[in-house]
Parts: sequence; C-alpha cells; structure tokens
Amino acid sequence: MVAFDVALPDMPGLAFLRRLRIAHQPIPVMALVRSGAEWHDPVPLLDAGADDVVTLPCNHEEFAARVAAVARRSRRVPPASLRCGDIELYVASRHVLVNGRDLRLSPAEFWVLHQLLVSASAPPPTLPVPRAALMEALYDDPDAAKAKAFAVMLHRLRRRLAAAGANVRINTVWGLGYTIAETPRPLALTGWPGQPMGVAARPR
Repeated sequence: MVAFDVALPDMPGLAFLRRLRIAHQPIPVMALVRSGAEWHDPVPLLDAGADDVVTLPCNHEEFAARVAAVARRSRRVPPASLRCGDIELYVASRHVLVNGRDLRLSPAEFWVLHQLLVSASAPPPTLPVPRAALMEALYDDPDAAKAKAFAVMLHRLRRRLAAAGANVRINTVWGLGYTIAETPRPLALTGWPGQPMGVAARPR
C-alpha cells in the first residue's frame, strides 16, 4: 500500500498518482490532503485511481480504519490476466502475449492496452474508453503537443499488434474514445480435392 501527501515538493500529487497507477497498476493507494490547503478536491484524485482520500488532520482511529478498509478491498483479487482474441495481458508481471509469443510494449502502451481490455471485459455493452481520460492519466498538462504524442503512441501500439499477428483491432469511436475488439480471421479457401486454389479444373 502507498499513502502519499498530495503536497509533494517535487511533483504535483495528481501527476504522481497518475504515474504511479501506470507503473504499478494493482497497488492500493491512499492520498492525503490537508484541510484548508490550496488544492484539496478529492474528486480528481479518486478519478485518477486513488482508493481513498484522507483529509488531514485525522485521528489515529479513523486513519487506521481507513487503511484497514482499503486493505480489505485490495484483497478482492482482480483478474490475473485479460484476454481479447489471441491477446493475453498479465497484470502483475506486466507482459503481453500474442499467440503465445511475447510482445514488448512501452509502459504507456501497456497501460492503454490494459484500459481497453478492462473495458472490453466488462459486461456488455462495451463502453469506449474516453480519449481525454487516457491523456489526462498519461500527461501532466495535456495540450496540442501532447495530443500529437498520444496519437503517435496509439498508432505505434496498433502497428505492434498488427505486426505480431493479433486478431484484434483498436477502434476509434469518434467523439467518445476507443474500444478494442476481436476481428474474425478470414476463412482459408481451398480448391477441389487435389486441385490448387485459383486453377480451374479442366472440363471433361
């Protein structure tokens, strides 16, 4: 478990939380905010992946109870792996297999793929993962340059999946975000027995 003060000296607390979530997805996190501080809104912290937000000062009994509650929730083991088509993503070891072969991804690519697979594995209907949510988690201050970097990263992820022979496709749902779905493989066509495909049989 990680408990951190949002008022970090070297990095905004929200940016730290987003990077922590990308690097260590399953770890439980508690954010500590100080009453009366300039920035103490818990909603962005919860949206970014904090399991709880504690306002300081806080008495020892309440803090211990909150820690115990987060620990109990974290013991509800999430799926060890996520699958779509012939892709297998292993959360704890942070690696991806395509047709049983390792696919190397950057931390950002892995995290985006993980978010898409989580959405795809939820009960239907599958909801698009919002582009804005992905960008806000990856970048401290999304702007036009970061939007271009995100587009390049997503294009690279799509190319890597295609090059590995994955039978999935990352779809853009315009105005909403992205989904991932299995694409059926084309049926293998064959000719008549003993007849090569594309060669017409000689009439008798």
